Amino acid sequence: MRASEIPHFLVQFNDKLIHGTEYFILFWIARYAFTKTRIQKLNCRPAGAAVFYSLLLGALTEVLQLWVPTRSCELADFGADALGAGLAWALSLIIRKKP
Repeated sequence: MRASEIPHFLVQFNDKLIHGTEYFILFWIARYAFTKTRIQKLNCRPAGAAVFYSLLLGALTEVLQLWVPTRSCELADFGADALGAGLAWALSLIIRKKP
């Protein structure tokens, strides 16, 4: 199957799935990093800092794409980023509550 034969909605879905997966993974990397640093001095939890960082990075990359000729700023991309980070954050809360 050639790329031109793939329905457009499948390409769009795949793009959002990749965005969500990237930010799911980014959350866990950031959470690990914040666990190993002195984030406690800021009086916030590593998971909270990681989700904030992930959302900030997602928003920043979308806005910066306004000035890149071959890229486009899409709210749906940021939504997929936020969903991926949010799901990871929710999973981290579930894991933390288990004995």
